Amino acid sequence: MTLTQHKQQAIQAFNLWLLTRGEEPVKDAIRDIANLHTPITDTELVRLALQNLELATQEPDIGYVFDGTATAVNLIAANVFETLERVLWDRWNQFNQEGVDAPSLSAA
Repeated sequence: MTLTQHKQQAIQAFNLWLLTRGEEPVKDAIRDIANLHTPITDTELVRLALQNLELATQEPDIGYVFDGTATAVNLIAANVFETLERVLWDRWNQFNQEGVDAPSLSAA
């Protein structure tokens, strides 16, 4: 799976959240969705980094994930997570700029 595919799946999950959201704050939903769509296997994370070297070379704002140790896999995972968070915040801002409330589940 490519980083673009991970982004697309996260956006789809966020769009569904927009349709069905309850009381959960948007920041929590974005964090949870980004977390759910960040790969956890070493193989998949390294494969993503081979497709996008910035994932393995940029220092993430959140530091190293998983157990917090400074490993390549933890660095890549943190950068994937931050990338997904940025994409979801962009989607949220786009949604708000359209001047629309959350989409409705009804056909009316």
